[in-house]
Amino acid sequence: NTYHFALKAYDEKPNASVLSNSTSAAAKNDTTAPAALTNLAASAGAMEGMINLTWVAPGDDAWICTSADYVVKYSTSTINNQTDFNNATTYFQSWTPAAALASESRTLTGLNGGTTYYVAVEARDEALVQAVLSNAASAAVLI
Repeated sequence: NTYHFALKAYDEKPNASVLSNSTSAAAKNDTTAPAALTNLAASAGAMEGMINLTWVAPGDDAWICTSADYVVKYSTSTINNQTDFNNATTYFQSWTPAAALASESRTLTGLNGGTTYYVAVEARDEALVQAVLSNAASAAVLI
């Protein structure tokens, strides 16, 4: 998209200036994805049905700023690729991502005790550009 604009200034009266020259600029789409989570780790939670996750937060554009949100998915089968991730169960959450390079720690709840789960995460930015799939982490849920 190309945007055209010009300016007009007003004083306190308000007297208006003449219209400035017109200029234009092309808006660019956000195409830079958040960085991928490469150090996702999982461990059994403190109570039945819980898994603790830890990772270093990616940014909005690679490792800069803050991602908008996370897509978290889990499965009782390994998550090795995007197809596995797409077929896994979405863990609905409303977590607010931390700033890039900050340590994050979150807990999944409501899982079945005595079951091993595989978890993967994708970060998204405000333009819904998704990061490359994280590494998969697994943990057995306490009974």
